[in-house]
Amino acid sequence: MTDELKQVRVRFDEGETGWGREVEPGRVLIDNIPISDRLNIDDLVEVDPKETGFLNIIRVLERAFPGKTAIRYSEPYKETYGKLYKAWHDAGMKCEGPFEGLVIVAHQAGQDPVKVALDAGVTVTLNDPQPALEAIQADLVRS
Repeated sequence: MTDELKQVRVRFDEGETGWGREVEPGRVLIDNIPISDRLNIDDLVEVDPKETGFLNIIRVLERAFPGKTAIRYSEPYKETYGKLYKAWHDAGMKCEGPFEGLVIVAHQAGQDPVKVALDAGVTVTLNDPQPALEAIQADLVRS
């Protein structure tokens, strides 16, 4: 169903934008895993239906994934990311890799994406969120 919805640009936070799908005027389903702590992928959010361009989020209406974890993984990046993606997807999680070797995983409370990765035979480490956040924000400013 969400593939049929109109794609819109959303402002997650100052300096961070991404994609969503308009469910109805004023309601958008988030399509990315934002860096912003207050949002996550598949969240249903309220936006001002009169706005054009980047839509500003007023509030979260429904939260799909309450947890979000930044994880580092090693080379070979493409192969390793593929294994991680499958393991997390099979566990009902979603992930995005903004850079080779770094992935952000959206998950339910009580789910442990590190354990799921280790169970899949992939060694990962928790990422120190502050340097990663600063690197991603710097990259967003450059683009």
